[in-house]
Amino acid sequence: MVGLRDPALVAEARLVRKVAAMAEHDRSVCRVEQLASAASTSIRTLQRLFDTHVGASPSFVIRRWRIIEAAEAARTAIDGGQQWRGWAAVAADLGYADQAHLTRDFRAHLGTSPSAYLACVSRPSRSAGLT
Repeated sequence: MVGLRDPALVAEARLVRKVAAMAEHDRSVCRVEQLASAASTSIRTLQRLFDTHVGASPSFVIRRWRIIEAAEAARTAIDGGQQWRGWAAVAADLGYADQAHLTRDFRAHLGTSPSAYLACVSRPSRSAGLT
């Protein structure tokens, strides 16, 4: 029977989508426990659901959005001509224990260090360095 979907799987996928959106939009979310609580499920169940429907862990999704937020903070400061507060301030804003943790996640997710990224977005002709 092509086209019929298991209602339980659809409900799970919708729950995962809702929880992933929470990780994306709610900057106070920095722990899997917060997502599990919002989903009214255990951490392990949430991990299984993410593995099934996303192919990544909830902690990976949280870290990924935090790194995107860090990169956007740098770009916004540079584009807006604002004073750059530094990576330590960004790390604190995003709930990292320290700048070293942000640096490790940044490199793991974006393949470059935060300082190299900042240097790239600070160039007058940024588009040449980002392709």
